[in-house]
Amino acid sequence: MSDTTIVEFCAVVKEETGAVLDRATAQKILADLVGYFNLLGKIAHRENLDTKGRTVSPLNKNRLNTF
Repeated sequence: MSDTTIVEFCAVVKEETGAVLDRATAQKILADLVGYFNLLGKIAHRENLDTKGRTVSPLNKNRLNTF
């Protein structure tokens, strides 16, 4: 994670909540968020696959995507 990302995250947290985060805490929170969204992406991908490995429309589980 870049220093710029960490500094920007700390600034947003301070602006939105008034809390001041040290670098280590901000880096841990960001790493946890990345891990969380990575897991959500894996779950969504798995749920969008049918038994033959084709993607299924999230709006209509019975209709396959044509793209």
